[in-house]
Amino acid sequence: RDVNSAAVLTPLSLNVVSKISSRFANTLVTSTLENKSPENQEAKFVVQIPETAFISNFSMVVNGKHYIGKVKEKNAARNEYEKAKNESRNTGLVSFTESEQALRGMDVFHVAINVAPNSSAEFRLNYQQLLVRRKGYYEQAISIRPKQIVPVLKVIVDIEEPQALSYVNVMKIRQSPSDAVVEGNPLAAVTNVSPTSVHIEYNPSEVEQGETGVHGDFIIR
Repeated sequence: RDVNSAAVLTPLSLNVVSKISSRFANTLVTSTLENKSPENQEAKFVVQIPETAFISNFSMVVNGKHYIGKVKEKNAARNEYEKAKNESRNTGLVSFTESEQALRGMDVFHVAINVAPNSSAEFRLNYQQLLVRRKGYYEQAISIRPKQIVPVLKVIVDIEEPQALSYVNVMKIRQSPSDAVVEGNPLAAVTNVSPTSVHIEYNPSEVEQGETGVHGDFIIR
């Protein structure tokens, strides 16, 4: 997730929860933004997901109410988004674009979210993917690129397979797909729940996120 937003829009959290069962990954990305100003503020995201994945749901939670996105023709969706924004309502728009920003193996989706004055909005994006086994293992790469420090940043992955897992490794954050994959992420906690299931948590503090925040792929093999 890449983000570009006005300074008055405060990112409160970025959470990724992925459940893998029989190599099928169901991943939910959730981000909460707060607008402390008396005027509308718009945040624009660049969300990168694996090119083999597909978005199954986009929604927003505002004042405890859950609003599920609808698939519409591009211009009609843009017009509806602009109308809601002009009426100072919380609203969101997701669109796919062929982009040079896309990293190898990733598709780029542009997300625009309008947060009404003195309110907060939670953005949810759900995508699914069948992980391909190569050379005896499969790999999941989750793009984490907020380009800023986030007060709460957490990735949770639960793996459940019908047969015993021989190993599960969490790699160092990879900034580019052209970089070598290096084993060992000291900030990731791996718990072997049973011979067939593993629980993984990555929850870096604001200090551990570095001066400019986490920027790269969280990879599990």
